[in-house]
Amino acid sequence: MKQISAITTVILLLLTVWMPLSAGSKPNGYFLKINKTERAYSESTFKMGSSASPSGSAVMINASNMLMDGKPVLPVMGEIHFSRIKDTEWKRELLKMKAGCINILSTYIFWIHHEEVKGEYNWQGQRNLRKFLEVCKELNMPVVLRIGPWAHGEVRNGGFPEWLVNSGLKLRSDNKDYMAYCGKMVVRLLVFSSKMSTAVTVHI
Repeated sequence: MKQISAITTVILLLLTVWMPLSAGSKPNGYFLKINKTERAYSESTFKMGSSASPSGSAVMINASNMLMDGKPVLPVMGEIHFSRIKDTEWKRELLKMKAGCINILSTYIFWIHHEEVKGEYNWQGQRNLRKFLEVCKELNMPVVLRIGPWAHGEVRNGGFPEWLVNSGLKLRSDNKDYMAYCGKMVVRLLVFSSKMSTAVTVHI
């Protein structure tokens, strides 16, 4: 209670010193004046290699803004793991995120969800990446795909399938056999998700 009382006293003192006087009174205190200045706008953009997707959508950055198709945006990214949610509920959950001012999505591709059995791939139901991306496109929400292969998403084995964990290979290394398995998974991912007509960035 003493701390609260002390804080209240300090606030009252500050208000006494800084609060503007009533109209017509002669100023006799300290005042802080802030002048609003216009921020310089730059037409030039940073050179970051290719900035356009196959569909023609472009993401660029200048000294002031992130630009999507030439329009300044304030990017607010939110994470959602599509394979953990029923596909019938994706749109509802994405609309909740959009209502919270999230305008860019990030999602993991959990290897363990798509190749539980070695050589058998599952892209059906709530694991249907292409369908998820089409829902995102419908809601005009660009997606950053986090394809791993290791995933920091509170998932078993960091997303590695059990058969890979039990293979005896040195994982998360440049071991050629491990890299070959990773390559196969990435190829399957690209084959399944090819010709997607939505803005997607791949994060490895």
